[in-house]
Amino acid sequence: MENRKNILPLCLVLLKRRLRKPSFWIILACGLLVQYLLGALVLPDVRNTRVGILNGGGRYAAEVCDELKKISTQYTYCFYTDETLMRDRVSTGYLDCGFVLDERLDETDASSLNDRVTYISSSSTSKGPLVQEELFSVLLGYLSEGILTDLTKDGRITADISGNGVDAVIAAYRDLYGGKEVLSVFFEDSASGERRNAVDPDSSPSGSGKDESAEADAGTHAGGGMHVAVLLIFSAALLFAADSFHASEKSICQSLRPAGRRRFRRISLLIPLCMFSAAVFLFCVIGGQAADISPLRCTLAFAAGVPLTALWAALFSGLFRHEPLYLYAAVAVVFLAAVFSAGQLLTVSVLTRQIAWLKWLFPTTWYLGLLGIG
Repeated sequence: MENRKNILPLCLVLLKRRLRKPSFWIILACGLLVQYLLGALVLPDVRNTRVGILNGGGRYAAEVCDELKKISTQYTYCFYTDETLMRDRVSTGYLDCGFVLDERLDETDASSLNDRVTYISSSSTSKGPLVQEELFSVLLGYLSEGILTDLTKDGRITADISGNGVDAVIAAYRDLYGGKEVLSVFFEDSASGERRNAVDPDSSPSGSGKDESAEADAGTHAGGGMHVAVLLIFSAALLFAADSFHASEKSICQSLRPAGRRRFRRISLLIPLCMFSAAVFLFCVIGGQAADISPLRCTLAFAAGVPLTALWAALFSGLFRHEPLYLYAAVAVVFLAAVFSAGQLLTVSVLTRQIAWLKWLFPTTWYLGLLGIG
């Protein structure tokens, strides 16, 4: 087995040996179950600016949706026709929040402003209040003339409740709404200190008001699924590496020369990890969790990431002499890798800012980098 020409027969022997072990199938089944349960989640990201909008019918709802598609904004508005789908996207974190524009907006007057827009949020929502301000400013731009007309006719604005009084109030409102004299809003970059006028479209921060329908963005949220997959591969590598502490493995290694011993350990770890990784990635592809990643990139990442992960696990297991201590350390390492993999979370990024360099010690960072996932 120590001859390099015998590597293929060695791989076949180790493959059959691994497939006969119930532990491999248990690890694989648990990994696929975790991938199924958590793979659809998208890690909350402070950079997530996607907001769901559902047109519930009516003239005002349609006009607001059209306006949101045209305005320069900090947010990416995704327009849906299925409320259940939009709620699912909010709950998984793909959308930061969502709004349902009720058809009863057409019936809104000064005395009935409640329950016309449904706000949908989740525990990962971070921009809800700011989006509410922007959405309702657009909405009120369309509703205000009708509300002012009602208030004028009721005598709550002017004593003149005739058509002339209404025309004067509406004219004053349009001048006020279309002018820039009342309020000046600036966006300031916290890093550079640069201030940009929010009113001036040439200097306002770039955003997106493009129509991203439910059909266009269906199945395009690979971030959470691939994060989970990479963490599962890393965890499986550490579990497979624990076999080196078993008596049967030690007896085989003791009968080999140093070079053959190292080769045996690497191959005995790489074979089950390749099978596990292939199964997890196939599961991701079938489930649409890898839709954002090209097949070529996914293949290249697999070819480089799996051996790197296996090598890392082999070197790490070599630091320990007793299996219980190794397993405790492996759990801690997986936990740390998961924390640094979620570095885009606002709380995590703040807490780990001073030690962010530690993430490069884990193969999960390299693997996610190969897949193009930050």
